[in-house]
Amino acid sequence: MNARDGFDTLAPEFAVRVNGAPLPGDAAADLIDVCVLEDVDAAGMFTFSLSCYSTAEMKVKWIDDVSKLGRERQKQFLRYFNHLLEQAVRLRYIDAALLPIPDGEKDIALRLNKIADVAQQKAIIGELDSAAYYIERNAHAKMLFHALTIKLLHILKERTIVQIN
Repeated sequence: MNARDGFDTLAPEFAVRVNGAPLPGDAAADLIDVCVLEDVDAAGMFTFSLSCYSTAEMKVKWIDDVSKLGRERQKQFLRYFNHLLEQAVRLRYIDAALLPIPDGEKDIALRLNKIADVAQQKAIIGELDSAAYYIERNAHAKMLFHALTIKLLHILKERTIVQIN
């Protein structure tokens, strides 16, 4: 017997598993949608969206976690994201078989190429570099990452580059 047997619903029942284990409770509570692509060229491909905003606490969840890491780890986080963007630009112009990139990074870089063009990637790299610079100068991490989130949203969604001096 299913918990939803008494309901008339059109929503399919699904379970998300990571390496065979159920999705952790916090992540399952933040699950917004799941999209399975029915494409012959991308068999088994799917995406899912998780909420990164806590309505109860009225804040972006990941910013608190990153702000607790310490300056060096924050800079490493930003530099790794920068590295992934650089790999994405390389994959636009060089055959993937010729680049010595781990499969996980290659997958992320290809996905970045789908959501951002070269100009957007260049703008994001610039924002990440300036964020790392301000972290070195003792910027308040929560404020910096909130501002960075807003700038990246404008770059990716509205395709505009915000300049604040």
